[in-house]
Amino acid sequence: EDASGVLYGSNYIGGPGRTGTVFKVNKNGSGFTILRNFTDVRSPFVQSVIVASDSAVYGIAHGMESSEIYRVQADGSGLTTLRTFAGTSPIAIIQASDGKLYGTLSGTPSSVFTMNLDGTGYAVVKTLAGSATEGGMPYAGVVEGSDSMLYGTTLRGGSANLGTVYKVSKTGTGFTVLHHFTGGALEGQEPWTGVWLGDDGYVYGTTPASTTNAGTAYRVRTDGTDYSVLHVFGSVVNDGTSLNYCGVVGKGGFIYGTTSSGGSFNRGIIYRMNPDGSGYTILHNFGAFSTEGIVPNATLMKSADGHFYGTTYRGGLGSVIFRFGAN
Repeated sequence: EDASGVLYGSNYIGGPGRTGTVFKVNKNGSGFTILRNFTDVRSPFVQSVIVASDSAVYGIAHGMESSEIYRVQADGSGLTTLRTFAGTSPIAIIQASDGKLYGTLSGTPSSVFTMNLDGTGYAVVKTLAGSATEGGMPYAGVVEGSDSMLYGTTLRGGSANLGTVYKVSKTGTGFTVLHHFTGGALEGQEPWTGVWLGDDGYVYGTTPASTTNAGTAYRVRTDGTDYSVLHVFGSVVNDGTSLNYCGVVGKGGFIYGTTSSGGSFNRGIIYRMNPDGSGYTILHNFGAFSTEGIVPNATLMKSADGHFYGTTYRGGLGSVIFRFGAN
């Protein structure tokens, strides 16, 4: 969402090349505009679009042989490739409080990196080698805390090679693994999503379905203490399952999220719970009618207008952008 309330996103199928687009749309559904059609070998990555302080749209595109970070203006002009990567793939980017871009690379080796908005000043902040002490292969980006530290997850590495939650400063110092996932029956493993930071000093996130459960929601303090599983999915009637790209976000003292399957129609749900995991409630079951979309496969976006916005992988005439209200 930009400062005027316009929504931006990307899809990796469609457009004239059938390899995806970057788009914008108003919150009432009007003004849908394609800013970039991907017609070459690259297509947008699922977690890839941000609007930076210069009002331009920045994103990531993946190809068979190389990947890129690009910039395009909000009117679709000025398409620029800022940096090309070969042998490793950028996963997601943010603009931090210092004005720079920060992101993660998944490959050999994995890392947290930084660069300026014009593509200069690229540097590795922290290498994530996949060891038992630091994790590796992030499949989500980082977020910045009020302490100016960067927080993220890795899919591999850690004490059981099942992923970690970590924090690191923008200069690469102070790296700390906050939690090692062990794949226990009630814990989950291999987090595909990043984290959301609450005002209560906790880091919140999810793990996808594992060999022993249908996914979990968890929290851990920013100092690495008090790790707890807030909810084991599939543990209540018609519960949601599968959280590959579905993280959590907070609002009004609650935690909200989606699952891409499960629910009354096995097409995914929207849920809410208290920050300690109590009061778990299914707010919406996708699949009740054909035009609403099914299989929400991404984290909800909390808007300044008080609503949540999200996307579905299927449904409608292909897929949909939806909105729902929350107290």
